Amino acid sequence: MGAATSTMHSNSHAGATSLSESPTSPGPRLESDYEETTMPEATATTAESNNDALAFLGDTFVSKDGEVGRDALNGKTIGIYFSAHWCPPCRGFTPQLVKTYNKLKEQNKDFEVIFASSDRDQSAFDEYYGEMPWLAIPFSDRDRKAALSKRLGVQGIPMLVILDENFEVINGNARGAVSSDEEGARFPWIPPVLADLADGPDGLNEESCLIALLEGCDDDEQKEAMEVLTPIAEAHKQKAKESGEDPILFFFTTGADGITSQIRKLTGVKPKGSEPQLLMLDIPDDGGFHVADLGKAGFTADSVSTFLQDFRAKKTTRQQLKR
Repeated sequence: MGAATSTMHSNSHAGATSLSESPTSPGPRLESDYEETTMPEATATTAESNNDALAFLGDTFVSKDGEVGRDALNGKTIGIYFSAHWCPPCRGFTPQLVKTYNKLKEQNKDFEVIFASSDRDQSAFDEYYGEMPWLAIPFSDRDRKAALSKRLGVQGIPMLVILDENFEVINGNARGAVSSDEEGARFPWIPPVLADLADGPDGLNEESCLIALLEGCDDDEQKEAMEVLTPIAEAHKQKAKESGEDPILFFFTTGADGITSQIRKLTGVKPKGSEPQLLMLDIPDDGGFHVADLGKAGFTADSVSTFLQDFRAKKTTRQQLKR
């Protein structure tokens, strides 16, 4: 595929998608957001992000009542909102986030949002921030915003990174989770160990992702496949946390989303009747993917674990996403 890039855009959280080209992306991407062109630098790993986010967050912030210090964040879950007024999907998501933020405040939840602007000038920042009820990094402090974007791996906007009260990342991009949870019932949006693609593609661009394709399976077969995957995903997440290595994200799809058809189109993986299928989507590896050969045993804990081990050991066959 060379230097060309494939970008999958979804105009709604889980709506229809269309294939397009993106000259600003370093490789193929499955997109549900607007490509940000102001941060071309290499991005940090998840482990680095967790360890260093506090150092790049800064000590002072703009509020509706003037400047406040970092003590305004004490004991709170924090959402760092990377956005800009010139970005149409940002303008669409901001009112959703405002509603959820206000709902959580009404419920006395310890939650704060910090706006990290990619606006082009102070006046655009002022106009856009006027629609927001939370804190912001001063627009004049472009170096702080750029460093924070790089540290948290921002490649597109809107992006909402959730930090816990210890300033550790608990969700690298909660935009999809918030979009489907206006009331804030699932706050603080800790990603499930096994996520349904119908709830959004957050993470597909940033991490290696194991995806179980279950569209052809009946309800019982889908349930069995998820029962196989869940303990494996839980064990992997705990191991990654203890070792500090980048995690593999686990997804399943029953076809009730706008992403699965595009994954099949880009990978060329065709359905196999009622059989579950398994692939590793590795977009950070310049749009690579790996397909599991589940053998005669089929979709079992042993076959899934073997595929994961072989992928980690670089024993699986890397293929390239199509344009």
